[in-house]
Amino acid sequence: MSALVDRRNIKRFFHRTLAAHQSLAPQYVAVATLTKGAKLSPDLRLRAVRREGNAFVAEFRNEYTLKTETREVDQVVAEHGTLPRDDLYFALKPLSRNRGEVDYHALVGGRAQAIVANPAGGFLLYRVGDAVASHNIHAAIFDSPRLCNDL
Repeated sequence: MSALVDRRNIKRFFHRTLAAHQSLAPQYVAVATLTKGAKLSPDLRLRAVRREGNAFVAEFRNEYTLKTETREVDQVVAEHGTLPRDDLYFALKPLSRNRGEVDYHALVGGRAQAIVANPAGGFLLYRVGDAVASHNIHAAIFDSPRLCNDL
């Protein structure tokens, strides 16, 4: 996702957002950013950025139509995501009591995880956040209490 933000408003925007909401939950950031004139473009991939005078010219390609477009902007903010950091998870998986399995019916129903795939395992193991895929911190914080609430 890319957001184009006028640098004159960014400091004031973040201070107001933090003061009003005490968090940077994605929905608050999106609403507050859009009201300041930023253009969120989750369907565009940033291809190149070049400086022209005091501005930047950003080149994008639409992921669905493959059409390219350029925009002259004050600032470019790009979020690229990450690959899962799952090496530790897979190393610990055979040693865990649940072998990393999640009972999704229990998870959605707010019930304790009861899978015991390896009775000799010494701990329960769950993947959250960036161990699964590119997630923001909000998603990891949301998943963890639901999985671990009844431990």
